Amino acid sequence: MISEFIVVNKLKARLIPFEDDVGSSFQAAKLVQAPLSRIVKSLVFLDETREPVVLLLRGSDQADMEKVKTLLGIKQLKLANPKQVLEITGYEIGGVPPISIFGIKTICDEKVMQESSVFSGGGNSKTLLEISPGEIKEYVDDFVVADITVN
Repeated sequence: MISEFIVVNKLKARLIPFEDDVGSSFQAAKLVQAPLSRIVKSLVFLDETREPVVLLLRGSDQADMEKVKTLLGIKQLKLANPKQVLEITGYEIGGVPPISIFGIKTICDEKVMQESSVFSGGGNSKTLLEISPGEIKEYVDDFVVADITVN
């Protein structure tokens, strides 16, 4: 899905395959020889009505759930389990890209937008996607940039 999305939309983004699972943000940074600040994790949450939301954070950062709940005007937010992530996004945990996910609100931490390019899940656990935050913003329909990390 992600490779077709890149081609159809003529993105400058590129997929980087590896022989083994990338695993964690730390491993991803090591594999691409980039600082952890350029690794972006796509985390899927469900609100109290089971509406999904994707949070995009730097690999070194942690989401501030109070900030996210306030931004969304909700009282509860729960991390989606692996089955829910696959059902919602079409991708398994460890491979969820920040693009090619439709009909889901995406909140991107403002620090991610400061990078010229970032590395994220590339559709599966053995692939990373290198993409500019500008392309992410342009190709995600319901996209919000905000301060959503723990300071």
